[in-house]
Amino acid sequence: MDSARDCTRDSRTVSGLCRQKARWILEYLYENAVPAEHWRDVLDDLLVQI
Repeated sequence: MDSARDCTRDSRTVSGLCRQKARWILEYLYENAVPAEHWRDVLDDLLVQI
């Protein structure tokens, strides 16, 4: 990033997800180097599996 203006933030609220599963999902995204532009698709796939 060249400047703070180029940074964007995106979030998603998932109801009924316990802290342990949320942590597992974050670890999965990090360890598998999921590109930022694909995190929502990966999250949707993971939520179907758990």
